[in-house]
Amino acid sequence: MKRRHYLIVISVALLGTACVSIPQSTATLTQEVIKEADDMHQLNIALVNQLFEETKLVINSFITSQYTLTNQEV
Repeated sequence: MKRRHYLIVISVALLGTACVSIPQSTATLTQEVIKEADDMHQLNIALVNQLFEETKLVINSFITSQYTLTNQEV
């Protein structure tokens, strides 16, 4: 009797979990979130590169105009 009861409980549990599915919108939303994250990553890389180039220009300008001796000062 107990064995039959366990089989019924297990069968009901399996039937209940077999009906669960992930909606298609979840997959679409996941793809959109991944795309947005990739776009933000590329934007951050571009910003870092731009800041690096601007800083490099300022440093090179300083080296050229103030740090190194020119022919006039020698």
